[in-house]
Amino acid sequence: MSALVVAALLCSQLALAVAQTAEGPALLAAFKAWQKTAAPNAEWSAALEQYRATLVREGRSPAAADRAIRLITAYDGAELYDAVYAKAPEFNTQPNQLLVEAARGVRAGRALDVGMGMGRNALHLARAGWDVTGFDVSSVGVRHADAAAQPEGRPLALVTTYADGRVTESLVSPTGFRAWTPMFPRVPGWQDPEGVLPVTALNLAARADGEGLRVTVSVLRGKFREVLEPVAETVVGVGALVQVDALRHVGVMPVTLSATWFAVPALHVPRARSHVDGLEVETVEPVIEPKPGYLVTVRNRSDAALVTVAYTTYANARAAVSGQHGDPSAVPVAEPGGTVTFRIPIGSSLETGRGFATGTPVDDVLIAGAIWADGRLGGDTSRVAPLLALHRGRLSALGRVIPILRAARTTGDHLAALDRVRSAIAALPVASEAMAVATVMRLVPGMSPFAAQDVEPAVSVGSQNVRTRLLGDIDRV
Repeated sequence: MSALVVAALLCSQLALAVAQTAEGPALLAAFKAWQKTAAPNAEWSAALEQYRATLVREGRSPAAADRAIRLITAYDGAELYDAVYAKAPEFNTQPNQLLVEAARGVRAGRALDVGMGMGRNALHLARAGWDVTGFDVSSVGVRHADAAAQPEGRPLALVTTYADGRVTESLVSPTGFRAWTPMFPRVPGWQDPEGVLPVTALNLAARADGEGLRVTVSVLRGKFREVLEPVAETVVGVGALVQVDALRHVGVMPVTLSATWFAVPALHVPRARSHVDGLEVETVEPVIEPKPGYLVTVRNRSDAALVTVAYTTYANARAAVSGQHGDPSAVPVAEPGGTVTFRIPIGSSLETGRGFATGTPVDDVLIAGAIWADGRLGGDTSRVAPLLALHRGRLSALGRVIPILRAARTTGDHLAALDRVRSAIAALPVASEAMAVATVMRLVPGMSPFAAQDVEPAVSVGSQNVRTRLLGDIDRV
């Protein structure tokens, strides 16, 4: 009986550190390619013996050849079990009763689950206080086990795989996630129907939905991304793969979505510096809730109010996250002598083969640029010039909209006036405002060509934002 107890414990364990090797799949692929030409009709065991001999002739030691054969055998089974675990279980998912009885009353210790499958035995021990490590050749089984091992409330990340192989991971906060990208593979030879604006960006929005994510996939059309067109909505469970084929209907190659658990790393206090005269970083505090990141407090030591501050973080000597706090069209974020505190997110990366995304701790925080209430710019002006252009575009649009609204006040029939206002605003051209562009170029002398090319689109986007918001407000009346 004691031998059975030991065997049961050795076959059950998980901290869920999953051991896998990238060598196995490569060896299996090489064997199958050899088998097609060298031993197409041989039985499996005979083919393996012949391949072992081939490896030895090619220079591998007998021990290395034996190891290769073991891995080939194991990973051939992995393909079978991947297919089994990818479907709804048709087998017992409860822990082995022998293990349950054997472990009852035994002081919790360390355990190892060799070939854990979807983790039914390993999870049982882990929940009973054991320090458990499990591994399996099936990556699908590993993902199921890892997902089931996560504590409640652990954040999720949306993993997006593009047709060109690019992969992005985005942490989904309690309030949701939304982002767009102009980088996406297009359907070869696609032509938009006549009169339809071209797709210029792919837009993704996600929010928590039970144990997965509800994801809305849209495209943005037009040079200034002025039209948002929903394409598909789907719920993505942890470990599942969902391909959005509906994107083909708008000329975009499908993306594959998956949800994974987000492992929050241990955060340390990073170095902090400012390249903006008059701004000084006072504190940087790591925080976990409601979203992992850093609270940064900056003091304004200038004689003007601060309306926007731009930052860049660095991890492992590489730029990690760039962003800004404050809006040039809003109230100042810090008066002279005052402070402003804002949150900077951490980056993320996908742990290949582990089935989860992990946060990237920040080593450096750089205050890169600023916009002051009097219109002056500080630091790296290329970082804040597009924000200033966006603001100038809004002001330009408001300058054209206000006379329309004033004229409507003289009309007694309010509904008719509202219709005329809507028609007049809808007719405003979606185009760059030359005067606004000139103003930005004057306020930001010596702007790099790279930054200058963003000014005109930003002005137009700001103008279009005002137009779109006003039309939406009118439609809700």
